[in-house]
Amino acid sequence: MRVGDHQTAEDLTSEVFLRLLSALRDHTAPDRTLRGWLYAVAFRVVKDHYRRQYRRQDQQLHEGIPSEKPTPADMVAEKINWERLQEKLLMLTDEQQNVIALRFGASFSIRQTAEAMNKSEGAVKQLQLRAVATLARLMESGHE
Repeated sequence: MRVGDHQTAEDLTSEVFLRLLSALRDHTAPDRTLRGWLYAVAFRVVKDHYRRQYRRQDQQLHEGIPSEKPTPADMVAEKINWERLQEKLLMLTDEQQNVIALRFGASFSIRQTAEAMNKSEGAVKQLQLRAVATLARLMESGHE
């Protein structure tokens, strides 16, 4: 969900698990919840990916072929909306990005999200509420 490209997501996932194997080898593996540790590492890997991508100024091309046959105009509009959403997501705080990714990208429950983020369920609910409200406001305003 955070990168918008299946191949890139697979590459980044591989990087996360390579870091886990390295941590196990070096005896620096997580001492609490593995899930929380993996999501924290995944968050940093995605952030590093965007930093590298920003420095390269490359534009990724969408190679996916939708199963329904939308018009070229629909495809362009969808691509623009997706890129705009990703851009606006990056304007959220790190914690807001994380809660959106866990709740909507990974379909975690409030409880699972709270465990992964080491927060209370109430804190996750408030964080999600603020993140969604901020994202909606950014999308409506066209704020750059």
